[in-house]
Amino acid sequence: MSMKTDVQHWYCDNDPPEADGMRACDRAKVRKRVDSEGFDYCFRDYSTFPEIKDAKFHLLRKAYIDAANALEKYACPEDKDDDL
Repeated sequence: MSMKTDVQHWYCDNDPPEADGMRACDRAKVRKRVDSEGFDYCFRDYSTFPEIKDAKFHLLRKAYIDAANALEKYACPEDKDDDL
């Protein structure tokens, strides 16, 4: 591991949760991935973020995925009738 990575792990391991329950280092990781990959891809396809231990984050992430999948299925169903 590089020194920078070691420092980042130390920082995250010792970073207390903020008032809402999410650690600042975890929020920064998520923000970096959203900025890099885009919001939808980040949460639906890129990662499940197993390193983040915040239960509310995972509850909201799962709710977003479920809602996005349901909306996609409703608004853009696959055309199953070849005659159309």
